[in-house]
Amino acid sequence: CENSTFDEVLNSLQKYNANAVVIDVKDDLGRLFPDLPVQSNEKNAFSTEPKLKTFFTQLKKRKIYTIARIVALKEFTRDDLCIKNENGDNWIDKEKTSWMDPSDERVRRYLEDVCSAAVKIGFDEIQLDYIRFSSYDRRSREHSRIEAINSLTEGLSNVVHEVGGKLSVCVFGCTIE
Repeated sequence: CENSTFDEVLNSLQKYNANAVVIDVKDDLGRLFPDLPVQSNEKNAFSTEPKLKTFFTQLKKRKIYTIARIVALKEFTRDDLCIKNENGDNWIDKEKTSWMDPSDERVRRYLEDVCSAAVKIGFDEIQLDYIRFSSYDRRSREHSRIEAINSLTEGLSNVVHEVGGKLSVCVFGCTIE
C-alpha cells in the first residue's frame, strides 16, 4: 500500500475480482506495519496512515483474504539483532544488506512477536519471506544452517497456529557456483 493509495488498492481488487491481498508487515527495510504492538522505534516503523484501520475494515467487509508479508531475516533497522563482525559492527554482505541470525533466540522472540501481532490484528495468513541465511554468509555456525532455519520456521509456525493464523514460507533456491 505504500506506493498506492488505499482507494486504488480497493478499486483494483474490485476491478480484477481479486479475493486476496499481500501487505508488508515487516518490509525489505525492516520497517513495521503501523500500530503493530511490537517493540519498535522510529527507524523501523512505516509512516502512520490515519485511514489504515478503515482500509483493513474495508478489506474484511469485502471478504478479502489478508496475507501479512514478513521479511524475516533480512534487516536494516534492528542493529541490536543483526549479525556482527569481529569489530562489533553489523556484518554486511556483498549486496550491502545486514541479516539477523536465525539461531539467535532474541531474533526468534522478535519474529514470534511480529507474527503473533499480525494475526491478532486480523491478518488471515503470515507469509515469511527471506527466511534464509544470506547467500554470502560463509561464517561457521554452532548449529547447521538447515537446523537453524528448520527450528526457527517450526517455532514461528507453532506461534502462528496458536493464535489462529496460517503460515506460508517463500523458499529461495540457490545454485552452487
